[in-house]
Amino acid sequence: MGTLQFHRVLIPLFPLVIILHLSWLRFISAYTVPDKYFINCGSDSNVTSSGRDFVGESYFSFSSPMQSSTEKDSNQSSATSIYQTARIFGSQYSYDFSISSFGYYALRLHFFAFSSSSSNLSMALFNVTVPNFLLLHNFNAPNSSKSALVEEFFLNIDNRKFKITFSPLESSFAFLNAIELFILPNNFIPDSTSHVSVRGKRDDYLGMLSKVLRRIYRINVGGPAVTPDRDDLGRTWEVDDPYLYNNGENVKNFTSDNNLNYQPDDESAGPIATKYIAPNSVYLTAKESNSSSLTWGFSLEKNAIHLLRVHFCDLESTSLDLTFFNLLIYRNFTMVINSNNVSTQLPVPFYYDFVADTNVSGLVNITIAPDTSASIPNAFLNGLEILQIIDPSDSVPGYESEGKQNHLVVVLASAIGACVLLCIVAGGFLIWRLKFRKSEEKNAENSDWGPLPVIGGGSSHSRLTELTSQGPLDQPYVSTGVKGTFGYLDPEYFRTQQLTEKSDVYSFGVVLLEVLCARPAIDRDPNLPREQVNLAEWGILCKNKGTLEEIIDPAIKEQIDINSLRKFVETVDKCLQEDGSDRPSMGDVLWDLEYALQLQRGATKREPHEDSSTSASQSFQLPNIRRLPSLSVLSQVDDSSIMRGDETDSGADLIFSQLNIDEAR
Repeated sequence: MGTLQFHRVLIPLFPLVIILHLSWLRFISAYTVPDKYFINCGSDSNVTSSGRDFVGESYFSFSSPMQSSTEKDSNQSSATSIYQTARIFGSQYSYDFSISSFGYYALRLHFFAFSSSSSNLSMALFNVTVPNFLLLHNFNAPNSSKSALVEEFFLNIDNRKFKITFSPLESSFAFLNAIELFILPNNFIPDSTSHVSVRGKRDDYLGMLSKVLRRIYRINVGGPAVTPDRDDLGRTWEVDDPYLYNNGENVKNFTSDNNLNYQPDDESAGPIATKYIAPNSVYLTAKESNSSSLTWGFSLEKNAIHLLRVHFCDLESTSLDLTFFNLLIYRNFTMVINSNNVSTQLPVPFYYDFVADTNVSGLVNITIAPDTSASIPNAFLNGLEILQIIDPSDSVPGYESEGKQNHLVVVLASAIGACVLLCIVAGGFLIWRLKFRKSEEKNAENSDWGPLPVIGGGSSHSRLTELTSQGPLDQPYVSTGVKGTFGYLDPEYFRTQQLTEKSDVYSFGVVLLEVLCARPAIDRDPNLPREQVNLAEWGILCKNKGTLEEIIDPAIKEQIDINSLRKFVETVDKCLQEDGSDRPSMGDVLWDLEYALQLQRGATKREPHEDSSTSASQSFQLPNIRRLPSLSVLSQVDDSSIMRGDETDSGADLIFSQLNIDEAR
């Protein structure tokens, strides 16, 4: 006798995984500096300053009424036209900006305190805030006939509306000469980096992107000041000599005209620099010493934390491993600097980021020291930036709830959409499978074969069941070829060698954990501890230890409603249960995600201590949502109702009436 084979055609889950992930991808293109927003405040005229075009205020439709006045510099003392006019605020006033692209932004506020016929801008005293953050407190711009004061900030914007508010102190006023607001390249600021304490202890600093950075110092070491027109991002770099402690005879400034080997990808995460990290003017100049150490000292706010970005480029070495030296912070923390660790091509510009604490004195020291064991003892530094890290303020309102594009809402909505799609595909496949089985059984009845058993349930993993008969009859054997990505695969399969609908539930749970933590299912970083390589295992371990919040994506961590997060994590936990029988159906997963979404959107007001796992009927009614049937329920539909030959397929009606997308989210 021959061999009769049933080829079970299964719909894989992973295209659905791809669909879910595509909703999170930001299509990357080469970065160019945007042309908005550059605003000439207090004027209707367009002007050019440092190679950038500033547009008059009248060209913008701000949501807040212009309940303010304009002033002109009566002495016309400023050489730059954007500082010849100013907007004066006698009471609280806000600029509202429409944001088309979410990401990390640069915000610059220009202040030039000129004297006019009606007011002296140096007398202004005010606060400046953005949603959740106090940028400037009791701010005053001193009178200066030489240069303007520019306050620069880096901050994450994830809302369609962005508001900058100026609040004069009692009996005072506020003013502004110009605004710059534009998006920065991806990965311009890291979300996590090394943290160095005053005593030299080193650990990790996480969640940088949920903070605001304020530029305190930006130094071009060994070269002249760099003006905004010589920097692609319009930054100003000052000379380093005022901050250098020891400037002996062995110290020299070095200038090169080499072609630098910048990182070609404009959105890389370092340590090799792109042209946007720092300009040629910084990396082609340096201060060097071949015998003694060099130390720079900076006065900062006491007991605060700052991001230090240190820039290097070996401009003299003709081959690798000739020069290496030590970088010291507070003289307690030491790092060996060697271009060979970064690239095999010289000269290559590179940088390192550190978060450093300040002590009660507020002083930070940066030192470079030659290593006498090097072939050419020499230490060099090209540039240095120090930015203060500002935490959110409880006294400053956040974004208005209307129009809020909360990341977690997008996570939940995407997950629910994928879950609904999976249910539809699975339901359609089940109908096809039952019809196909009936057709095969009918064919078998017309032959000399008896009915064949069907082994197992539906699965997203490819499987071939072969039945061999001699004289779905000998005992069947199962040949399993699993096609999928390690990290998503049901651990129960390794014990039973059988894949079921609950295997899909496990895989989907891994996807939910991925979007919550913003990391892949398998992280192949060789520096990771073994228990952190597999995201599902690491997530469950953290959940059991009560530390899951530590691995949540920092971009959404501060925005998650505690009850919504609890429900979301509970859903993930149920999906990732070791035994398939303990996992929910896809319909139940959809129900739980919809519940978490409603909690996040604020459909119900609940105290933080209340348990979000309380049944929906006791807390609120979901709007026209029907609990979707599990695949196990669908598989119990009467075959005869599905296989009727008339135009009305009652089995399909039953299934799709419960999968009615018009009544589900």
